[in-house]
Amino acid sequence: MAMADTRERAHANSFDLLRLFAAALVVWSHQHALLGLPEPAVASLNTSFGGLGVFIFFSISGYLNTLSIARHNSLQTFLINRALRIYPALVACVLFTVVLGICVATDLHAYLGPELISYVVKNTTLFFGFQGGAPGVFEANALPQALNGSLWTLKYEVKLYVALAAVFAVCRYSLLAPIFLFAALAVTLTLMHLGVLEPYQGDQYWVQFSTLFLAGSAVASIEILAGTPIAIVSLVLSAAIVAALGNQFLARELLLTLFIITAAACNFRAGFNRRSTSPTVPICMRFRSSKRPHCTLGTFGRRWRSRQASYLLSLRYPFCSSSGRHCDLRGRQHRCQWLLMLGLPSGA
Repeated sequence: MAMADTRERAHANSFDLLRLFAAALVVWSHQHALLGLPEPAVASLNTSFGGLGVFIFFSISGYLNTLSIARHNSLQTFLINRALRIYPALVACVLFTVVLGICVATDLHAYLGPELISYVVKNTTLFFGFQGGAPGVFEANALPQALNGSLWTLKYEVKLYVALAAVFAVCRYSLLAPIFLFAALAVTLTLMHLGVLEPYQGDQYWVQFSTLFLAGSAVASIEILAGTPIAIVSLVLSAAIVAALGNQFLARELLLTLFIITAAACNFRAGFNRRSTSPTVPICMRFRSSKRPHCTLGTFGRRWRSRQASYLLSLRYPFCSSSGRHCDLRGRQHRCQWLLMLGLPSGA
C-alpha cells in the first residue's frame, strides 16, 4: 500500500504529458523543414513551434534536475542517473539511424566512410560537437544527408547537467546557488539589452537554453526554500522588472517557464473529482487545511533544515495529489488544497 501511494505521488503531475506535447511540436514543425517549407513561427518568442517544444524541454529539465540534486544530495548519484537516462537510448537511436542509412543509401561507398564514423562518435558522446548526417543518403531532399537532425539540442542539455552539478558541488549543495546564478544571468542580459555591456556575440542558443534551464532551476530552489507561492511571485516580479527595463523577450521567456512548470505540475489525470464537475486547476499551491491559505517564507537554522528535509523526503515532487490526499509533513497531517491563481478554491 505504501509503495502504491509513493508511486501515485511520484506520478501526480503531467510532466510526461507535457514532454509528449513538446515532442509532437518538434515533429510537426520539422516536417515543414523536411518538405522545404518554412516552419510555423511563434512570433512572440522569435522561434518556430519546434523551438517552442525545445523551450519546454529545457524549462522542465532545469526544474526537475534541481529537485533531483536536492533530493539525493550526491553529485555521483545525479550524474549516474542522468547518464543512464540519456546514453543507452541515445546510442540505440544513433545506431538505428546508421542501419537505416545503409538501407536507403544511394552511394554506399560514400556513406560508409569517415563521415559516418564522425557522426557516430559525436552524437553518442555529445561533448565533441554535433553532426546531423553523412554523405550518400537523402541527397535529393530539402535537407540533404540528414540522418537525425533532432539530436542537436542534446549537446546543450548534457553540458547544462554537468554545469548544474558542478555549481551544486562547489556551493556544497546550497539551494541559493541556482537562484543567484539565474539572477546574475538575468541582470547581465538586461545590461546587454540596455547597451551598458557589449552584446554576446557567441552561440545565441546557449543564451536562450541557459536562461530557460536556470529559470526552471531557480523556481525549484525557491519552492523548496520558501514554498510554491513565493516561487511564483518571484518569477513574475523578475519578468515584470526586466519588461519594465525594455527586455521584453527575456520577460516572455520567464513567464513561459513559469507557465510550463505550473502546468506540468498539475495532475490532469485527476482533472475531475467526484464532488464537482470543475477540473483541477493548473496551478499547484500547498496550504494547510483551513479556509484561508497559509503561506510561509520559511526559516533558517534548525527549523529550515527540518522543513527542507521533511519536504524532500515526503514527496518525490513538491506538489501534492490533486485528489485532496493527506501528506505527512514533519509528522503532521496537512490537506492539500488547489487554488486558482486568484486564490479561489477549486470547488468554488
